[in-house]
Amino acid sequence: MIEICVSFKNYTNSLLSLVH
Repeated sequence: MIEICVSFKNYTNSLLSLVH
């Protein structure tokens, strides 16, 4: 469960990085 949370956070960070 925690791993999924971390993965989701990393995915969101990647998207934000691409946007910025």
